Amino acid sequence: YKMWSLQKYSLFFMLLILPVISYDVPSKLSRQGLLVISAREGYKLLYKRLVSELAPQSNLGAYVRPTSQFSVSKQTALSSEGRYHLYVGNPCPWCHRATLAHAILGLTSKVTVSQLDDNPLIATKGGWVFSSNMDPVFGARDLKEIYDTCYPGYTGKVTAPLLVDKRTRKIVSNESKDIVRMFGSWITSNEDDSTVKPIKNIRPTELSDAIDIKNNWLYQNFNNAVYRAGFATEQAPYDDAVSCVSKALSSIDLTLSQSKFLNGDTVTESDIFLLPTAVRFDTIYAVLFKCTGKRIADYEHIQRWVREMYTIPGVVTTFDLQDASRSYYQQMFPLNPSRIVPQVIIPSYLQI
Repeated sequence: YKMWSLQKYSLFFMLLILPVISYDVPSKLSRQGLLVISAREGYKLLYKRLVSELAPQSNLGAYVRPTSQFSVSKQTALSSEGRYHLYVGNPCPWCHRATLAHAILGLTSKVTVSQLDDNPLIATKGGWVFSSNMDPVFGARDLKEIYDTCYPGYTGKVTAPLLVDKRTRKIVSNESKDIVRMFGSWITSNEDDSTVKPIKNIRPTELSDAIDIKNNWLYQNFNNAVYRAGFATEQAPYDDAVSCVSKALSSIDLTLSQSKFLNGDTVTESDIFLLPTAVRFDTIYAVLFKCTGKRIADYEHIQRWVREMYTIPGVVTTFDLQDASRSYYQQMFPLNPSRIVPQVIIPSYLQI
């Protein structure tokens, strides 16, 4: 019975992919060989289709990240305590940037926050839903309904983080970099605010150019490179991405051997942009995204820096590694068809 099932599905794949096989099949091929080629190429064809739906691809099989559709071209000034609401999901590193800035800058009383659950089975589009509590702002059941309310007729991707203006019922931004910068600008422009803030300025004027250069480098070579590795559907773009990640880790460790934080002795935007990728790396990206080579646990100075970041009030509570692992290994099923979630061992540098 098992052999018949294998032959049946292999025949299906063979009929599906034989017209598109792009290499020469050996003239002397056993029956088993034909079954193996058919199953292998059929599965690869299906895999590419599934991954392309999850992550847009170039013609060369490289992941191409879509641009945010509500990114602000000019820095929007936030105002009025309680006017804005932030939607985030724990598994997402881009959301983690926003929650880190929210915590580090002491914005708890100024910007309200809703945690989303990752459940594409009940989401009308994308995966972000409200599983336990309804949306406190618009009464929505999922993030798609919030996009529909704030931007009627919207047909783009439904992504988080999402910052909305409760007064105008409009989207402010769904680009993490913009949100972090708006939060930082709001704090520095209100020096008379008596709120206790762990960090007062994440973008000092004298460091702004260095911060921009570091942020762009981190995105290209680490933050997005792990996704380019995980979502590559051909060998060459995967090899390129993994090489970028490996070199980036060595460079970051060298930088942190010479300074307390990425841009000197104070926490800046760059540290906020690095931490979400770093804390997910050993458990998720190194395994599921095949970012082979050294891990964070192999870099003395990055580990020291993570521990330093985790001593900042509010930072520890911004991330749940167990929940993030469950989401990645189960929801990204094209990369993990069995949906088996590895047992999570919390790295020593996260055990604060």
